[in-house]
Amino acid sequence: MSNIHARFLPLYQSLNAISSLSNEDWSHFEEYLSEVVLNRGELFLSAGDEVIKVALVLEGQLRTYYLDEKGEEFVKNFSKPMELISDYSAAIRKVPSELFLDALEDTRMIAFDYRHLENLYDRFPAWQRLGRKIAERYYLVRERHARDLLLHDATVRYQLFYTQFPHLVGKVSQKYIAQYLGISEVSL
Repeated sequence: MSNIHARFLPLYQSLNAISSLSNEDWSHFEEYLSEVVLNRGELFLSAGDEVIKVALVLEGQLRTYYLDEKGEEFVKNFSKPMELISDYSAAIRKVPSELFLDALEDTRMIAFDYRHLENLYDRFPAWQRLGRKIAERYYLVRERHARDLLLHDATVRYQLFYTQFPHLVGKVSQKYIAQYLGISEVSL
């Protein structure tokens, strides 16, 4: 671990907790990393962006949302501390982003271009294994959210939201929570 730059250590530790990476595996990746600081309201990713970035949120909070043709927002997700966030679907399909990621508060992240990660998947088994495990985790989160929307009423969904996102208590507007839960704001 002595070759890892201190400012990127949180990302290394998060990825290494998912799947073991050697110093050599890591050395092929670190050069593509950058620190990103967003002010509240600033966008990390916009619909239409060609280059899909991935970030590990160190401090702060991001919201992932879609805009329909009328300009109405639909919240897809919120970031959690020390989790990766991106428009994975667009990155995998190699199409422009379809969603927005904006900072709900001042946010500090470590970011990289998905294309660099994909290159590592093609060249190194350790990165390929990591990519598979990240995809599995992402799938499980999305599956749980879809299940909750289908099987639970608004009250239970609201309770589950606060057990899954305790760091959002008092930080996120009821409007955004209602959008994420697929209910009207009045229902909260």
